[in-house]
This record gives sequence, C-alpha cells and structure tokens, in this order.
Amino acid sequence: PTLAGDDSGGVQADISMISELRQHGAMTTTAYIGDPSDTSKRRLVKVLIDSGCSMITISKALADKMKKLTGRGVRISRHEHPNARSAYGDSKVSEGIMDLGITFANAEFDKDSKFDLSTELPSDEPAPRHLDLGVSAWVFDGLSYDVILGTPFISTLVTTMTRPGSDMEPQHGQHELLTMLHLQPYLSNPQW
Repeated sequence: PTLAGDDSGGVQADISMISELRQHGAMTTTAYIGDPSDTSKRRLVKVLIDSGCSMITISKALADKMKKLTGRGVRISRHEHPNARSAYGDSKVSEGIMDLGITFANAEFDKDSKFDLSTELPSDEPAPRHLDLGVSAWVFDGLSYDVILGTPFISTLVTTMTRPGSDMEPQHGQHELLTMLHLQPYLSNPQW
C-alpha cells in the first residue's frame, strides 16, 4: 500500500508483507505449573503470554490433571466469576478458580553477574535463577492454551519480552517461537 503522510515529522512503517506471510506465532514460553507450596508437584507446560487477556487462566483439562497431581481442586471465588470473551465474540463463564505455583526461568540470570535484589546494585549475590510465583487462575473449558498469563502477570512481573531470532527453524511446521521473559529482579522474594 501507499502510505500518506503530512510531513509533520512522523515515522512511517510498512509491515504489509510480514503481515500477509503470517510467519509470526503467539508469544509463548514454558513454565513449571502445579502445587503452590511443593515444587516437586509441578509439570512443564507451554504458556501463552497474552496482553489481550485481563486475567490469568487455566484450562479445565489441565486443572483436572493438577487436581490429581496436587490434591488441590477448583474453588469458588468470593468474587463474581468472570466471563471470558474471545476475539470472535464467543463468551464463557469461569468454572471457578485454582491456586497454583508457577516456576519461570529468569532470562536475566547469569552466574557471573551479581547484584543486590533489594537495591539492584552490584553485590556478591548472584542474580535469581528463577521466579516462583503464586497465582490464582480462573478455570475455563476449551481454552486454546493450558495456561494464559494476561495483563495481571505482564504488568506486575515482566520488564521485557524477547524472542529468539527469526532465522530459527520452526518445529513441526509451526512458526511459533518461545518467548524469553526478563523478570523484575526485586520480585524473587514476593509477599503472598
């Protein structure tokens, strides 16, 4: 397309071809999901990072597996159960909420780089290897991903998200690349 401008000093960009080729996938990562207080009862799961989702969700199928693994089931929230509306207009009501523990690797971890978590200044302490996160996830049947981390996660914990270069070969014919999370360093000891 031809882009019109008014010469007011703005910047123009044309991503028409990239958009048409559809070679970019969803922003995903992997994390260990399961019992909030016992990290040995967590399993590796592919997670969608979704800025269009205003909550943290878990599929009913994974919630059922987590109940078998951890003995913790879906609970009724003291708050009204939310409706989730897809981009296509479908709407579903949550079946309840499940308390989970999630362990993420920290992309900023470097065993040779050290800083103080409280002041974020150089120190003798190593950067945190990972983040153990406590969440309450709304349970929905029929989600396209087992776990969706929406804006409560993104706005609270993520400083930046990066993706490996586009020269990587897609696996199984998909063009989905894992996202590396750069987490807030001061949140390695959160208050729950």
